[in-house]
Amino acid sequence: MDLQTFSLYWAIAVGLLLLVCSYLFSYFVTYKHLSGIPSRFPAQFTNLWAFWITYTGNSVRGVHKLHLDKGKIVRIKPNHVSIADDSAIQMIYGHGNRLLKTEFYDTFTPRKGSANMFSTRDRAEHASKRKLLSHAYSPASLARLEPYARAHVELFVKKLDRFALDPKEKGRKIGSLAGTRFNFLNWFHYLAFDIISDLSFGASLNMLQNEADLVEIRASPKSPATYIKAIEALDHQSAADAALGHVIQLKPLLNRFFPIARFRNALRATQNLVGLAIAKVAERLDNPPLTERHDTLARIIKNQGRDADGNVKDRHELVIAAFTQLIGGSDTTSNSLGAILYYVSKTPHVVKRLQGELDAAIPSDIDVPTHEMVRELPYLDCVIKESLRHHSMIGFGLPRQQEGSVSSSTLDNGLTFQGHYFPPGTVLSVPAYTVHHSEEIWGPDAYEFNPERWDNVTERQKNAFMPFSIGPRACIGRNLAEMEMRIVVATVFRRYDIKIYKDNLDTWEALLRRPLPLQSTITRRF
Repeated sequence: MDLQTFSLYWAIAVGLLLLVCSYLFSYFVTYKHLSGIPSRFPAQFTNLWAFWITYTGNSVRGVHKLHLDKGKIVRIKPNHVSIADDSAIQMIYGHGNRLLKTEFYDTFTPRKGSANMFSTRDRAEHASKRKLLSHAYSPASLARLEPYARAHVELFVKKLDRFALDPKEKGRKIGSLAGTRFNFLNWFHYLAFDIISDLSFGASLNMLQNEADLVEIRASPKSPATYIKAIEALDHQSAADAALGHVIQLKPLLNRFFPIARFRNALRATQNLVGLAIAKVAERLDNPPLTERHDTLARIIKNQGRDADGNVKDRHELVIAAFTQLIGGSDTTSNSLGAILYYVSKTPHVVKRLQGELDAAIPSDIDVPTHEMVRELPYLDCVIKESLRHHSMIGFGLPRQQEGSVSSSTLDNGLTFQGHYFPPGTVLSVPAYTVHHSEEIWGPDAYEFNPERWDNVTERQKNAFMPFSIGPRACIGRNLAEMEMRIVVATVFRRYDIKIYKDNLDTWEALLRRPLPLQSTITRRF
């Protein structure tokens, strides 16, 4: 062995030794106060365990199994403790606490200086961004948003009717594709993206019309068109960013020096989605609609105000707000609709009771009900809640960190939970999926789909239910999402009998729990 090769091996050995020593120092010194909390090797030493389960699409299942094996309080990173106990929800996420979002969220900022309402860690910045959007999603604004949403649902059912069989004459086709198996989830994606783009930009992405995940972007009205797959782009972005959020310091290295297709595609996807938001907002501002629109972008522009020349004060902030709406109100809703479709269709007595309630409430000549017709239907509400209990949009624990650092902590400014002391700087979270499946909270049938449980829901169960999170960082679009789900679920199950060719709801878990394809056939009920 020559001297140069020997020196290289020696340098590698020293580097590995230093790396191991840093892990050991972290475990025995920096975070020694957490050493008694059970974990899965090597989670107590490195963030790579959390990175790996997220990268492989098991972010929820991995943490859930750890809780089942080790108990309610477990360690999923050297400085991150997951608490699967509903009594910790308010402590970690509630109003008035001292916990902030962690560096995990930095990866969801697409460009430097472009933190959105989801990714910003600064309280004042979050309050400012939330104020800009809050009126647009208030209960009072729903009535103005509903016509835009319903117009897309009307097109949605016209498209689906082509796949429908006629129940009156066995085997008779109604539409040109009747009896054909199709992926129902794709159509939910098209619908959700068209609705949120219509509200965010004042123009639909026309996925339903084109029956494809293909979106045209033009830098200006006269620029040549380029096309992107927005749904695919968002999938790439959220999956990669969720994994990279666990190793945020390595993100620049992984993006630049490691040819990992998922990260490379995610970087390109983020750029495409931001480009989409920039182009669509510019199109709206430079070519205002001939008639007044009451969508969310119009409300945001009004809230922001204009300068002396009549121009919007901060076009960049409008783009960030539109981008936030696009990523927050698209596949979150469509994934939830896919889960509802699966659980209801696979439970015959639920289908029968739900259809009975819908038939009684919706006039026979109405294809798409108004929100007023379905808003107060008790069993529809039970079905949606039970589906979201099983399939929270974000099932893993959203991390929060106490202000301060471990090294400067005192017993006076930390948190104590069930005998465990967590000093400032400790990262804590409550995994929604695990809490939603706790037999202690929901009973021995916690893993069963049972909408009837909501007929006699307890106060503890209400407080443990958090599909939209809770507190000051809860989902701002909850009212809109619930309106969409009520209208779409009521329309679909009143109009069709559905058969799904799948025994389990398989999911890919990163930031969101994304159902895998739902091959289905449908039959018109009337």
